[in-house]
Amino acid sequence: MDDETGTGALVFANTPTLVTPEIGVATGTSLDLGGTTLYASRAITVDTGGVLNISLATAAGDDFTVDTNKLVVEGDNGNVGIGTATPGRTLDVVGNWGGNAVVDTSGAVDETRTISTKALMYDLQKNTGTTNTSTTTTWNITGLPDTDGTFAFIYSYVEKGITGNARTETVNIQINGASISSVATATTPTADSRHLTYIISRTDSVWHIAAAAESGTGSDLAEWFPPQAGELVSIASEAIKVKLSENAYDNNLIGVVSTKPHTTMGEQTDNSIRVALAGRIPVKIDPDSPPISAGDFITSSDKPGMAKKATQAGYSVGKAMENWQAGGSDQIEVFVNLSWYEPELTFNSIKDLKNNILSKIAGLIESKIVKTNIISPITNSDLIIDLQPDNSQEANKFVVKGVDDKEVFSVNAGGDATISGTLYADKIESKRLSDIEELLKEVETSQNLLTESKSWEVNTATTSASLSASDSGQFKDLFVTNQLATTSLFVSDNFTTKNINSLDSPLSLQPLALNSLEIMAGKIKIDTNGNAFFEGNVEIAGDLTIKNIIVASSDPIATESGIIDNTVINTNSTAGKAILPANTESITINNSKISNNTLVYITPLSSTQNKVLFVKSKGDDFFTVGFNEPLELDVEFNWWIIEIQ
Repeated sequence: MDDETGTGALVFANTPTLVTPEIGVATGTSLDLGGTTLYASRAITVDTGGVLNISLATAAGDDFTVDTNKLVVEGDNGNVGIGTATPGRTLDVVGNWGGNAVVDTSGAVDETRTISTKALMYDLQKNTGTTNTSTTTTWNITGLPDTDGTFAFIYSYVEKGITGNARTETVNIQINGASISSVATATTPTADSRHLTYIISRTDSVWHIAAAAESGTGSDLAEWFPPQAGELVSIASEAIKVKLSENAYDNNLIGVVSTKPHTTMGEQTDNSIRVALAGRIPVKIDPDSPPISAGDFITSSDKPGMAKKATQAGYSVGKAMENWQAGGSDQIEVFVNLSWYEPELTFNSIKDLKNNILSKIAGLIESKIVKTNIISPITNSDLIIDLQPDNSQEANKFVVKGVDDKEVFSVNAGGDATISGTLYADKIESKRLSDIEELLKEVETSQNLLTESKSWEVNTATTSASLSASDSGQFKDLFVTNQLATTSLFVSDNFTTKNINSLDSPLSLQPLALNSLEIMAGKIKIDTNGNAFFEGNVEIAGDLTIKNIIVASSDPIATESGIIDNTVINTNSTAGKAILPANTESITINNSKISNNTLVYITPLSSTQNKVLFVKSKGDDFFTVGFNEPLELDVEFNWWIIEIQ
């Protein structure tokens, strides 16, 4: 059967010339099953180990096919197709199919593990047990090609046991070096575990995550999730990254994912997205948003990536260009312009802003403490500090404090000013001060006259004569045994008399208020401000009307044991002063005058560091004063008990 020719023959030859044999064997090794010329490049061989090999040519069309397209192996590129005669990748399956899985584990180490195996599922787990460390394992999957249409299922899991300190364990997933996801345990000494599952697919040269599911709060998938066009994004915790906005009026809101930008700026990376900076763009709307009218400000909602109508102050991505009602389209056109929306501060023009900004800000800002370098009025306007903006309120004081938080200058609503230090001025104008200066000039003239009178020559008058002087007179000693009538009397030193009466007008003592008035060897004093001081007791037969009562001091009454507790005071006084020691939350004052019909007023005398000192409790025969939490300094205060009739 050597060199036989013909159709349908069984041929064995070293150099066959057959064109279309049914079965042919060439060179003792090649087997051709019909329809083609025998060549060694197209051969079916069985080696000594019993392995069946099918060799194909490298030209297009030199394929191995089983039942048309059930299984196809292309000879030119090696692609395998199942259910298709034209596989477009290494393995191309049309229809339902399953594949292999890769399982890998890691422990309490910082490491990067490379997985070069192609698989449909990757099960990647890290368990550190009770190792008292914080470690990170990064799996870099290089077995998945960066080819559109590639997809796989990924399950990442991390677990830690009980540790001596607060620790966290982390699992990162990469594909060909590009970060895809991250999941981490809580930072805690207790045991914790988290997992993250998702489908990863390659589309438009970008890896996309779909059907993601997670446990706990330790994973951070949002940073790597590629947002869709029209979704709102915010600044993420990691530098130069964004994530879907998840909070209403998000303070980190930055913009909207663009659809078809006219111009794109910046460098594109594997995880980059295009964020619209200006212009019109469709924006996804939260179905629960209030109705939107064209021109309304748009902000983020609490649904990831979705927008809603802004109804309160916060960041806005722009203005709506069309109306929207619940149940309508899931998107509307928005003119992008990231800005701050404030319902109470909207102006139609710069002129409105200039004319109204002060009154608007005055109505919006209320602060106990304002720190600034300079306070100055705007041009052609007065700087006004209103101590009683509402006439129905109690008037306040303008106070300046100095060293140790002590008041050094104050002006009340009545215009009275108080300065605790020295006032320096080149000139002070005052009607009363001018009157005093004129009187002082008269006094100076009288003093000069008395000095000159010492050199005058005088004659001594007899008792039988009368003394008459039309101008001035000087006497070494002058005794009046009956009455002395005078229009004005100036005494430079001592003046002794039994009675002083003023006949036609009120008797004035120290009318110039140049110095204090002292009575009874200084036991009664009245200073130039009208303040009176009594060293003894004061008894009043009639009524006593007092605007305010301030108790300067009050000593606690000793307890029966003779020991005074610095957090308990025993007293029967209706008013007094006490000190709440540092690092003490409260002090109790035992007083038999306390009942259900009494009120207790508290007034701090020293700094409370802006904390409120108040009556924390009150019962029969006692009341307690303190703070919600202790201060690190002594606090002095007055207390006053009033009984309700």
